Amino acid sequence: MKFSDYITYFEMAAINHKVIAHDPNNDHYSFYKLEDILNGMSLKNKHLCMLVESTETKTDDEKSDNLRKMKTGSIAILKPVKPDDVADLMTVLDLTEEVAEDIASKILNDTRKSKSTTKPTIPIIVEPSSIRITPLGPMLDNHYGWKVAFTINSRFSNGLQLDENKWNNETKF
Repeated sequence: MKFSDYITYFEMAAINHKVIAHDPNNDHYSFYKLEDILNGMSLKNKHLCMLVESTETKTDDEKSDNLRKMKTGSIAILKPVKPDDVADLMTVLDLTEEVAEDIASKILNDTRKSKSTTKPTIPIIVEPSSIRITPLGPMLDNHYGWKVAFTINSRFSNGLQLDENKWNNETKF
């Protein structure tokens, strides 16, 4: 899985989900990459949004020669809450939890569809038991919501084998 495929997958989910309703050609932003926030963008919008966090990668070989590329990723569904308004907080948490579960169900459904064919149709195959949904907030201008974290099971493009053509003075084991 390429990082650009991961971002595109969730951007398309944000476009197609009726509540998020992201429009990349409109100033009504509802989809952000973590890098946007780290580079100083704040979430001053007054609507629900999806924030996609970058992935981390680790190897998993289960004592075999079939190294797997295990990527942990996550998305956050956030909405601003009026300061000191408990009723608004409860409404926001209910709404964002429902949307977070919608995203989790899409990930699982796409994984199942992809596993049922000989060629995967999506860039991410998620380990179903790895999905965790946890509360967030307050963060970024009093936003609250839910984080959906998951583990993507994929392959390294080269099986994590040394390519001697890319090195000086290196040989393959």
